[in-house]
Amino acid sequence: MRILITGAGGFVGRILAEQLAHEEGVELFGAYYNQKPDFDFPVSPFKLDIGNLDDVKSLISEIRPDEVYHLAGVSFISEAISNPIVTYKTNTSGPLNLLEAIAGKAPKARALIISSSDVYGRVALSDNPVKESQRAEPHNIYSASKRCAELMARQFVNNGLHVIIARPFNHTGPGQNERFVAPAFAFQIARIEAGLQAPVVTTGSLDAQRDVCDARDVARAYSLLMRSADGGSVYNVCSGKPVKIKKILDILLS
Repeated sequence: MRILITGAGGFVGRILAEQLAHEEGVELFGAYYNQKPDFDFPVSPFKLDIGNLDDVKSLISEIRPDEVYHLAGVSFISEAISNPIVTYKTNTSGPLNLLEAIAGKAPKARALIISSSDVYGRVALSDNPVKESQRAEPHNIYSASKRCAELMARQFVNNGLHVIIARPFNHTGPGQNERFVAPAFAFQIARIEAGLQAPVVTTGSLDAQRDVCDARDVARAYSLLMRSADGGSVYNVCSGKPVKIKKILDILLS
């Protein structure tokens, strides 16, 4: 089984890569964009600009993967809003390039495209928990770029490619960037314990509620979807149980 993960050096990409690397009979390939990741498990790394169609075609032609997990992308919303051109090149043109390359060079491969629960937009409380049938109403550059990628993936499904869409909700775990909520709290707490910061944790609204999963469970969900889901299907990846941000902080403080 030849498996390609784009964004293999990223937060969930690395977790997924490590899980898959230990499966019997797997030959794993990890695509990265900037700095080469220091993998401590068996994986063949490839530098890739997902926005360059020729580069993507060349990689798919060389690897001829059986499975492709597409995790590369701009994931921090404020960064996406600040850089809309880069966001669309990465989050929209990137998946388009990848699926075009798969269709031409490895048409029997299964592909999992990681979208986002943000495509649902601002959902009314009465519509929670959110189902996959909920109308997608993207409300910012980030969610719009993800929704565009979903719609393009649908066209490849219509032409016979096996593509699955995952819409993950919030997730956290080891290695997550400190710009996100839980690691931001953890970073401040560590500094306080080390005497490097006054004993005050800066927060946003602690009453806000989020559906939060362990990133390791999210990675397992991705591999289960890859092996079990029908082409053209869309799945939320979540717990279905919202938690207040205050509870996350309380857990880290305990």
